Amino acid sequence: MSPFKGQGLKRENFNLETNYIIEDFFVERSITLIYAGPKQGKSRFAIGLAKWLFVHTNFYPQYFDFDNPLSALSDRGVDDICDEGGDSFDYIHPEKIATTSKEALDKLVENAHGDVYAKYVFFFDSATDFADENSDGAVKVFMSKLKRLRNHGATIVLLHHANKNDKNYKGSTVFKSASDNVYSLKNEYEDINGTTFLLDVDAGRFKVKDSAFSLSRNGYILTRLNYEEVCIPVHEQMFIREIKASLQKEKAGFNQTKL
Repeated sequence: MSPFKGQGLKRENFNLETNYIIEDFFVERSITLIYAGPKQGKSRFAIGLAKWLFVHTNFYPQYFDFDNPLSALSDRGVDDICDEGGDSFDYIHPEKIATTSKEALDKLVENAHGDVYAKYVFFFDSATDFADENSDGAVKVFMSKLKRLRNHGATIVLLHHANKNDKNYKGSTVFKSASDNVYSLKNEYEDINGTTFLLDVDAGRFKVKDSAFSLSRNGYILTRLNYEEVCIPVHEQMFIREIKASLQKEKAGFNQTKL
């Protein structure tokens, strides 16, 4: 007799509803892969997302950074974010925990039981520091560990690099097949206020949509934008802003001559 007889899923096991932490974009208890070309700002975006979580929700972000040196993080103002997050945020770095990326992940997996990671959001920066991106076998083992964390309540954000032409991510197709949602990130433009990002859906098991966000130049303040408006050429956006500003000033409206 099979040792699993009678242990199949029952109707009561399907009572988990899809919870969107950010509507149509970020799903609780899922694996979200975000990839981008060099200098596009994927780490900055992810840090902004982590800050948004500890400011606006009861989720507990832990950011595992095995990619960037401490000197670069200080230049980016990450030390201020760590202070601001206090006990609601952990920025995990090898120079503090004195362990490898794989050892850190294995510790998380060893501790996985029940819903121990419910309300945790784990950021892994970046994929290449946790697995050989070109080895299907290595990536499969790595992604199975992330699935284990997800199955015990965790929400996961995995950062990865794009390939040379920025049309896809580097390495094994297992990254995509094992992720729940995949986005390509693009730095659309920058101005004195900060950076505007476009995140286009590459693959999605959930009902997610192309999204846009702004990240302030200082303070890592992340704001959701209207995707369709951001896709309008910059010079047209400036013209639209001028029109809106004029309409706000003229509460009584415009006559034909003034228009």
